[in-house]
Amino acid sequence: MAPKIGDWVRSYSAGIWQIYRILDYKCKDPVTGKVVEKTTIFSKRFVSDSFKRSFKEECCDPAFVYLLELDKKKELDAFIESNSGLYQKFIDHEPKQIDCIYNAWIGIPPHSVLVNPNWTLLVENFQTLQVTERH
Repeated sequence: MAPKIGDWVRSYSAGIWQIYRILDYKCKDPVTGKVVEKTTIFSKRFVSDSFKRSFKEECCDPAFVYLLELDKKKELDAFIESNSGLYQKFIDHEPKQIDCIYNAWIGIPPHSVLVNPNWTLLVENFQTLQVTERH
């Protein structure tokens, strides 16, 4: 099941997170030049793994995000019920705006860009970006 806004999840960094934004976009693969569809998940952390307040925000590829385990979800629900003041602060917490996202692809193409860089093609590929916001 695809994550959606409001879901409680585990993310790239430790802790319990809630998704607040999902960004779908198209861009060119810098290696192949083909247009690919990508998604970035924005989430804000409520508590650490030990259920201590730990407000923070981050974004990452959906490959690093998965729904909170059922037993942890039940534990979180009980924690929220007994810590309603902290939960309200979390709800009121506005994540800092993330002005720039850079998802680096790590890999050296077979034709070895290091030996013969084609910077013009690389710049053109990164300039082609179509963004769609999910609500």
